[in-house]
This record gives sequence, C-alpha cells and structure tokens, in this order.
Amino acid sequence: MKTTIAGVVVTYNRLDLLKKCVEALRIQTHQLDAIIIINNGSTDGTKIWLSEQKDLVVYHQENLGASGGFYRGIKEANEKGFDWIWVMDDDAFCQKNAAVELTNAINRHNNNQDYCYWSNCNRDIEFDGIEKSVDKMMFVGFAISGKIVDKVGLPRRDFFLYHDDSEYALRIVDHNFKIIKLKDSIIDHGDLSHNQEYREINFFGKKFIFTQMSDFKLYYYIRNHLLINKLFSKRWFLALPISIKDYLLTLFLTEQKRVATKALWHGLVRKSGKYEP
Repeated sequence: MKTTIAGVVVTYNRLDLLKKCVEALRIQTHQLDAIIIINNGSTDGTKIWLSEQKDLVVYHQENLGASGGFYRGIKEANEKGFDWIWVMDDDAFCQKNAAVELTNAINRHNNNQDYCYWSNCNRDIEFDGIEKSVDKMMFVGFAISGKIVDKVGLPRRDFFLYHDDSEYALRIVDHNFKIIKLKDSIIDHGDLSHNQEYREINFFGKKFIFTQMSDFKLYYYIRNHLLINKLFSKRWFLALPISIKDYLLTLFLTEQKRVATKALWHGLVRKSGKYEP
C-alpha cells in the first residue's frame, strides 16, 4: 500500500517567502500527496493569493503564532489520515530531492512509524553516514507519523513562539520514539540568512553577542525555554542557569527589563499562553 506524505507550511505575512516555499514543494522529485497551508491571519495579500492556488489545502485562522499553526497543521493532516506529516515554516526552501531522501529513509526503515525524520535544514555536516539519531529538532522539515501523533499528542499551541519544537522533541523521546536526522534531505532555511540585529554586551569581563529581539519575542524565548524543562521534572533545573543568564544579560537593555522579569517568573510558575504587555 502506498505511503502518503503531506507537507504542512505555517505562514504569517511573508507572502514572497511563502510563494518560494510552495514552489519548492510543488517541484519535488517525489511528489507530495498534499500541501497544506496554515495561514495565521496574514494581512499582506496571502489570503487572496492562496484562494487562487487550486492545488493547495488551505486553512485560515487568527494569528496563533507558530505554535498554534503547527498544532493546527499536524491536527488537520493527521485527521485526514496521511501516514507522514512533513512540517515547516514559510521560509523553508526544500531542495528538489528533499522529499525523495525522506521517502528513501522511510523505506530504508521499512516504514517503521516509531521513527520521526528531520531534514537537514541547518547545514549540518557532522554525519558518519547518511543519517544519525538525535534528541532534538526544529519544525523545519520535521516528519512525524500519524501513529506517533496519536501516542504523544499535538504540539503545545499555548507556547505561541519559540521552543514548541523543543518541547515536542522531548515528549517524543520520552515516549521512546526515535528522531532520525537525514544528511541529504536538504532544506535551505531562510531564517539562517535573514538580516538580524545583534547587540554586544560586556558582562563581568566577558563579551556576549546575542540577537536583538522585540519585547514579545524575548518574552517567549526566555519563558518557553524554562517552561519546557519545568514540564519535564527531571530536567527543569538544567534550564535555570541558561534562563537566568539570558535574563541578566537583558538587564543591560534597560528598556526590556520588565518583560524579561515577567518571562522568567512565568516560566518558573508554569504560566503559558499569549504574551500580554
């Protein structure tokens, strides 16, 4: 019986990137059985463009963040009965053979649905062969079986942004499923090349460089990093030094002191949900 694969793309106000992402999926050497788009309330013409694309399965919703988008996308694809659900952001540009390499891996492991697969979206060259086991992933070329979704549930939509994929990976591994990263299923991830602003800080004689973030991004970044580890009681203390470091560094950005404090506290008391200034 034919194994089915649905591509799921989450988008928000990045129509030019979405067009490029969709076109890369359309021309895959191994044709996908469906391309599902979750539009998170875009206001830049995305909705109109999507209405003209007859080969896409489209769902519109309010902006629930990347987390809410991946929750919806995996849910819809799983309910439609696809064997494998291959998820990504709208700035993921699959090389032409990415789906072939994914299919080859699925076949190599005899369609074992206790495995997940992660395409090589971050220019990783540290492979001994064509694949390796990992305990983390990003929602950029991540393929999960319906069987695992039924066992571990859906991603946490209340994270909104950042670390939702890290939490999902922890949950998958805790259920004794495997994540396999594929060397030659290559995705060019636009996020690695986006122009970002960086800030340099001297902290107790040491120089730190980190990405400049808006208030709401900084909030999710600090809170969710701590929150995912609080949810896994055996590990939560490991995240505390990193979260405190991020918090202390942010204190040097006095205009973000309040939001960083709120993020740290909400992570400690396990408060999730959407950021409210």
